[in-house]
Amino acid sequence: MGDPRNPNDVKEGMNVKASILKNDPPEKWITTTVKRKKTKEQFCPDGTPIILADNRDGYVKEFFEDFIELTEKEIKEMIQGHENFVFELKSSFQFSTKRSIQAECLKEEILRELSSMLNTKGGKICIGVDNKKNILGLDEDYKLIKIKKTGQPKKDSFIQELRSFINSRLGDNNLESCYNAYVVTVDSKELCIIDVQESKFIPAFVLEKYKMRGCDTTENEPLYNSKKWTFYIKTDRGTSEKNPYEALQFWKEHKTENIV
Repeated sequence: MGDPRNPNDVKEGMNVKASILKNDPPEKWITTTVKRKKTKEQFCPDGTPIILADNRDGYVKEFFEDFIELTEKEIKEMIQGHENFVFELKSSFQFSTKRSIQAECLKEEILRELSSMLNTKGGKICIGVDNKKNILGLDEDYKLIKIKKTGQPKKDSFIQELRSFINSRLGDNNLESCYNAYVVTVDSKELCIIDVQESKFIPAFVLEKYKMRGCDTTENEPLYNSKKWTFYIKTDRGTSEKNPYEALQFWKEHKTENIV
């Protein structure tokens, strides 16, 4: 997790335990979100100075793991409950189960879902299960892994490639701390869970290189090849794209801080 005394390890939007005064004892530390760092120093013995979520000054005292990995039982219950506002099923990361070929457009769909969750209330994406609740696993995706290290388990290479793809398309590097991805075994098959937290201070724009017409069908030709930054949100009807004006209005209405 890094060192809270090293400003390079402290990211905007990160959840931390912080003190108001330099020497506050642990029982006075509070859980908060880093709004902004206040120093360019290389090392701060009392903790990195920050602006807290409520605009007070404070010092980062401790990082903590607030992503709790789901158990096999919990995942099976969520799958049986099917998709909802905060839970999405995806058959694969980039393998077309319909046509048995690599389909890059599937990665784009996962990226849109993740960014929409960042901009709303968070959620979870389960990769390796289709819309009929069939547990397919990640074996076909493993065959398409590009990032490989000698002796590295397939699941680690898969997570590395997935995170590399997502982080290369998000508009702010600090958003990396707002999601976690891991592999878990369910009914003897490996699934990937992407756990997404709401981003309260950083709007998540994603760089789309192309859209597809009928992704994962025989008509999946690109609609455009130019790069485009897009803002998505989750709604009761699914994932919705917003233009820049709509994105600004959404942020003003639903977030604790306006875009500046």
